[in-house]
Amino acid sequence: MANLNLCQFIGRLGGDPETRTLKQTTIKVSSFSLAITEYYKDKTTDERKSNTEWISCVAWRHVAEFVEKYLHKGDMVYVKGKIKTRSYEKDGETKYATEILLDDVQPLTKKERQSIQEVSGKELRTADANDDLPF
Repeated sequence: MANLNLCQFIGRLGGDPETRTLKQTTIKVSSFSLAITEYYKDKTTDERKSNTEWISCVAWRHVAEFVEKYLHKGDMVYVKGKIKTRSYEKDGETKYATEILLDDVQPLTKKERQSIQEVSGKELRTADANDDLPF
């Protein structure tokens, strides 16, 4: 049986992406947090409530260049990638970070889709870009 590591999300950027170039190379890496909010009705108070999950996203090379050039805080995007957990040392303690390594990023905000189409001259493939999404 084969294994599958695939994550897909639609959400909003919590801040402008941070992009850097690795030392002594031209390889770019971009990272940002993606807010995914779901809404529900509290059964006891009949009040509408929300719960937001924050997903750490990392893009490399050409995907990082795309993120750096076209995405900004508040933009709604579709992202696809694989989940990866890494460890690092900080103050003598081992820390863990779980991130989504992105293979594909598609802007769902109308202004971003239009500007990219003007630059590339191509129609973008988007994940059912519907302005009535609940987030």
